Amino acid sequence: MEAAKLGLDPYSIQPPKNYPGTKEEPTLVPSVENKRLVACLCEEDSTGIAYFWLHEGDSQRCHNCGSYYKLVPQEMP
Repeated sequence: MEAAKLGLDPYSIQPPKNYPGTKEEPTLVPSVENKRLVACLCEEDSTGIAYFWLHEGDSQRCHNCGSYYKLVPQEMP
């Protein structure tokens, strides 16, 4: 309750923010590790999902649609 009053979401209950997924503004992916498995739904009504490992450091592109993602460190609550 205290975290909610401060505007924090320690348990990832709120929906993630929308990012354009460009090189300048990649989609930010929080992780407590130095890598995370990402599932990119490349087109809104697509049934195919592109999976890839996102590593800490520079932003990376989805190999299927070209959207950019960047891993950002997050601590456990």
